[in-house]
Amino acid sequence: MGSRPAAGTTRTGSIHPFPAFVAHRLFARRAVLCSAHPFHQGAAVIASFSLIIRHLLAWAAALFVAGMVWSGIFSGMRDGPGWVFGLLVMFLMISALGSAITHVRRVWLVAGRLDGATLSGRQRRQIELPMDAGQAFAVVEAAVGELPRVEEVESSAGSLQVRAYVRRVDLWNGRQPSRWNLPARLAIKRNSVLATVTPGQGTSTVTLLFEPDAGWWADLLALDEGSNYENAESVTRAISRRVADQRRDEQAAAEQTQVEKELSVARLNLLHAQVEPHFLYNSLANAQVLTRTDPARADQMLGHLIQYLRSSLPQVDESVSTLGVELERTRAYLEILRIRMGARLAVEVQVPTELHEVKLPAMALQTLVENAIKHGLEPKPGGGTIWILARGFDDHVTVTVADDGLGFGQGTSGTGIGLKNLRERLRLTCGEQAGVAIVANFPSGVAATMTLPQSAKEPPLIAEDEELLRHSLVEQLGRLWPELKLVAECEDGASALEQLAEKQPDIAFLDIRMPGISGIEVARSLAELSPRTQVVFVTAYDQYAIDAFEQGAMDYLLKPVSDERLLATRDRILSRLPSTRQDDAVLERLLQRLGAGPVANDRPPLAWITASNGRDTQLIMLDDVIYFRADNKYTTVVTAAGESLLRTPLRELLEVLDPLHFRQVHRSTIVNMKAVAAVSRDDTGRGVLRLRQRAETLVVSQPFMSLFRGM
Repeated sequence: MGSRPAAGTTRTGSIHPFPAFVAHRLFARRAVLCSAHPFHQGAAVIASFSLIIRHLLAWAAALFVAGMVWSGIFSGMRDGPGWVFGLLVMFLMISALGSAITHVRRVWLVAGRLDGATLSGRQRRQIELPMDAGQAFAVVEAAVGELPRVEEVESSAGSLQVRAYVRRVDLWNGRQPSRWNLPARLAIKRNSVLATVTPGQGTSTVTLLFEPDAGWWADLLALDEGSNYENAESVTRAISRRVADQRRDEQAAAEQTQVEKELSVARLNLLHAQVEPHFLYNSLANAQVLTRTDPARADQMLGHLIQYLRSSLPQVDESVSTLGVELERTRAYLEILRIRMGARLAVEVQVPTELHEVKLPAMALQTLVENAIKHGLEPKPGGGTIWILARGFDDHVTVTVADDGLGFGQGTSGTGIGLKNLRERLRLTCGEQAGVAIVANFPSGVAATMTLPQSAKEPPLIAEDEELLRHSLVEQLGRLWPELKLVAECEDGASALEQLAEKQPDIAFLDIRMPGISGIEVARSLAELSPRTQVVFVTAYDQYAIDAFEQGAMDYLLKPVSDERLLATRDRILSRLPSTRQDDAVLERLLQRLGAGPVANDRPPLAWITASNGRDTQLIMLDDVIYFRADNKYTTVVTAAGESLLRTPLRELLEVLDPLHFRQVHRSTIVNMKAVAAVSRDDTGRGVLRLRQRAETLVVSQPFMSLFRGM
């Protein structure tokens, strides 16, 4: 017995053992180009002559029978029209020869090669598929239905057969041939495709037959012009493509299964992290001591422990949690530690309520808190403060856990496995854009920030004095632009100006005729109040269009606003919003020219600082700092929210700041270049900086004016 072909392989053959082609003289050079081996050339020539001779013999036999009939009809005539029959025989034999050569040549041209598989596979294919019969039948049925010019498809799932009829190419372009055009009148109009699926053990065999839609004689006397071979190639390619697509889907499913398996392993690992025996032992031991010395505090500790366990144990089988749930568990954990550590641990939490539904891996927040306690605060004499902060941006949310402990290189060393696992869990549950960044806190400590991707939102403001129309526009925007976050609704120009200054929205939908201050006047004030806000006027008065566009309006909508028109405005806004950041782009290019980058050292980049505000200690993100001002031996930190005191001289602070973003502009001032709105000169020729979020201006010393030549 012959060996069984591998799954997915194709066997080719012919219903009738006639190979295809090459006429010895006419195509000898082309045959050499297709098959260089002399044996293959000889086989191709022999196969070609076999087909041509078989076709001519079939016609000769048919004409012999016709001649017998002819002679019987005209046997009584001494001078019968034998010469007419002779001419007819000669014409038909020449036509048969041309038809055979054309058929073989077309097969060769379509295949692009000449070998045994091509010659034997003109009208029969056998394909073994690595799937059960039901799947194979569905694949074959779909592949046959994709044939060009297919007219009918008949299928039977019970018998696992598919038959289709395919129209041949119309050589007369739809015109009715002449009554004397016998070849056109007698030509076969369609081909037939028969596919049969044979079940096997784990595989299925598909047999494909491609024949003219006529009797048995058609394959002997009326060869097609390669159309059946074209159908065979089309069906084979379609089946191969569908099998490849199925394999890709199976591979993707396998990869997804692997991801789910990894998540399952991560869930099991969480069980130890959630209910760590060492933490429970210490907590219960402390509670036992407190029951004798301070029953009230013991009761308080046990209450926090119960809350911690209640919020932890249900999460064992969950891989994704919310920031609110994680914060609740972490608060209970920290309250237990505060009772154990006493005054050595202070906690500050700044997490807006609107961010409580943000998705993140279970136990992610507590992992960062545990690292801060274990490596930063516990080994530090006197302990310190731990901060938990969350901030929402257009397309992501950041969650930061910072401490003012020992910091890098001084705290207890760890294996780093916890953070490595957290990064992997963030990638699996929140996508490739999620991650954890570890940076230095100043003057001491570490800050770990998780970045959680979110759907981008462009917050708008709507100012419309008519309540019904305002609510209608809100409904339309919510339906057509669901990711849009509405920050304010205003019913007059004065409240619109107030909200614009406070909210700084990306988009403002303004009515033109409003009580008090008109929409045009509101737009004129945007340059100072909210320079990044894009304006869309929604009004019933088209005569204000010129004035509106003179104020830099992005669009001008006439009431009532149709859905199609509002969608066009949405697309225009989305395409234009990035360009409103051009000031930042210019500033970034300027910063790139200021130097090669941060000073090279082993210290992680500085992103947070710890400063005092009265008796409180604040954790301030460097990006929020507008400028630093020297204050004797200390430094004043100025942000949009106010001022704080840093117990570090300005010159020491300058050494750890990123010179790409923070530049000294005066002996007593370091400015965040991102906070600079404009540079000008006063009457005395001194440089003056106008800031984005502060009303005061900063003086630039003459030696530093060269930094601002590009602005």
